[in-house]
Amino acid sequence: MNQAMQTVEGWYCLHDFPLMDWAKWKSPSSAVRERALFKFKNLLNKWEKIEEDHNGSHTVYIVVGQKAISYL
Repeated sequence: MNQAMQTVEGWYCLHDFPLMDWAKWKSPSSAVRERALFKFKNLLNKWEKIEEDHNGSHTVYIVVGQKAISYL
């Protein structure tokens, strides 16, 4: 993962815009996809814990066309 550069103020933001390859996502079995979603949900829970402890912040957006919708 890319590391965001620290600023003088101590705040920084990393913008990561991955593209979804739907053909590759749908090719594995549903069990494999479920495992991937389980791991992703665990990652989101880890991020939530970091935010609760006031050690960082995050948000996830759904980007459709030229607009972004906050997921969390």
